[in-house]
Amino acid sequence: MQAEFDLGARDRMLAVQREFSEDLAALSALSAFYAASERVERAEFRAFVADTLARRPSIRALEWEPRLSTDRRAAHEAATRAEGFPDYMIRDLAPSGELVPAATREEYFPVWYVEPFQGNENVMGFDPTSEPRRKAALERARDTGRPVASEPITLVQRTHRTTGMLVYLAVYDEPETPEAVRTTAWRREHLAGMVVMVAGIPAAVEGALARFSRGGLRLELWDATETPARLIYCQPLETGQEVVPEVATETEFTLAERRWRLAATATRGFVAARRGRGPEAGLAVGCALTLLLAAFLANLVGRSQRVERLVAERTASLAAEVAERRRIAEVLSLRDRAIAAAANGIVICDARRPDLPILDVNPAFEAITGYAKADVLGRNCRFLQGEDRDQPALTFVRRALSKGATAASRCATIAPTDASLERPASLPIRDAEGRLTHYVGCRTTSPSGCAPRRRSTKPTAASTACWRRPPRSPSSPPTRAA
Repeated sequence: MQAEFDLGARDRMLAVQREFSEDLAALSALSAFYAASERVERAEFRAFVADTLARRPSIRALEWEPRLSTDRRAAHEAATRAEGFPDYMIRDLAPSGELVPAATREEYFPVWYVEPFQGNENVMGFDPTSEPRRKAALERARDTGRPVASEPITLVQRTHRTTGMLVYLAVYDEPETPEAVRTTAWRREHLAGMVVMVAGIPAAVEGALARFSRGGLRLELWDATETPARLIYCQPLETGQEVVPEVATETEFTLAERRWRLAATATRGFVAARRGRGPEAGLAVGCALTLLLAAFLANLVGRSQRVERLVAERTASLAAEVAERRRIAEVLSLRDRAIAAAANGIVICDARRPDLPILDVNPAFEAITGYAKADVLGRNCRFLQGEDRDQPALTFVRRALSKGATAASRCATIAPTDASLERPASLPIRDAEGRLTHYVGCRTTSPSGCAPRRRSTKPTAASTACWRRPPRSPSSPPTRAA
């Protein structure tokens, strides 16, 4: 009877340990996502954790708590309110259990992202360092780089409060740094924030035991990190049953830096059902349970390996995506620097909006024309022609622009510096589908650099505009002439 009881109890204990371990693997995957990303937006966070929350009901919430210095607090709160959270502020947990505006201190770790958001709205902005037990777990996670669970606490996430624990895992701003040089001082200097799992302990235990029949066993979970141990969960007995203390077993395991004890006790129904059985029946039952246990352990190992493989694949994919984003950012930065360093004046206009408004100009444009960028953004380039808008070359320019073509001309325009600008060129820019989206214009000063002069009304070889026919694209929008 004792051997049969031990095998049944061990199955249930392993199921509970596996439930907690798989929850912890989900937190490690979230940490890897942050390590492989330059920046994680709120929508990206929501999308990444959605599947995990759907599959792991024992996880009450997943959170991101950035590290903020006191001089960044006001800007952080204002930016979050502007994002659509008008009541957001960093808050402390008062002794009364209420959340109140945070006191001034050197740094904060507010809950900034939390999913699911529904039911967890009131935790936004809560700083766990305002409560000693949460603060102790956070600081240990910071200094070790390992997942660290708080001692069991009453969760503030939901209106129906329940016993749970918070598991903290640090995220550092230089994830490529080798583990060998990650001293405690390094970890404190490079800490970027914390990813946090809010686990409901009763939900985790009951979820693990849901696949088993009661079988005349009662399971208890104890927090054995400190002495005396603290009872966290006790499985309810069936109606009319009592426990038999003489038939019991227990085991201890470590999870997220805390010691846990699982204790199983038989009920009188279990003992009564097995009285009078012969040795053969006991042997047969023992063999069957042994085979079931072996199959269970093989499945447990296989699932753990699959979880590790999925985490590794996701991390590699995210790392490749981050590398590609960095490469694209470097290319765009190089283009920006090249445009800024160009000697010719460059102007970019939006061909998707009426009247081709100016989107950007480079420093050479400001130097050549005498107009500051702020004075020209949103305007059409025709203001540079002053009152002289009947130049023959402009007819050809307008014709080219109306057809979405390249236009190059020698026509005079006026700058407040009295410089005469000549040879503007307009190059059409199209997207991947061939739709016209922008024009890039290039302007130079007149060769003489003299003051503006009266233009001839007759076109010459120097003032005649030319254009190249664009590729046909039925989706290209009509464009107003300059």
